[in-house]
Amino acid sequence: MLLNRFNKALKYIGLKQDEIANKLDMSIYDLRNILTKKKKITPEIALKIEKEFKINPCWLIFGRGEMTTDIGFDLDGSFKSPKSEEERNYAIEQLALQMKDIQKKVNEIQSKYDTK
Repeated sequence: MLLNRFNKALKYIGLKQDEIANKLDMSIYDLRNILTKKKKITPEIALKIEKEFKINPCWLIFGRGEMTTDIGFDLDGSFKSPKSEEERNYAIEQLALQMKDIQKKVNEIQSKYDTK
C-alpha cells in the first residue's frame, strides 16, 4: 500500500535511487531503509518529496487524491486544490495533524495487543 505508492512515485520520478536521495537531502541508506520497511516515511519526508518532485503527500501516505496534484481541504474535510500559498500551508498543517492522530491511534491499538 504505502510502500507500493512510494515505489510507483519513484518509478514516475525516473531517477536513480542515489539521485533521488541526493535531491531529498537524505542518505541512500535512509532511502533504501524506507524501501525495505526499516524506516517510515515521515510527514517531513513526504513534504520534501512533494516539494522536489510534485508528488501529492496525501496520495503518498493515505492513498487519497491524484499522485501529482496539489492538496487542500474544504471545511468538510474533502480534498481540493489550494488556490493560495495560505491554503497550501493550511493543508500541510492539517496533514501533519492527521498523521499525528493516526500514529496516536496506532500506538493505542498496539499497546492493547502488547498487554495481552
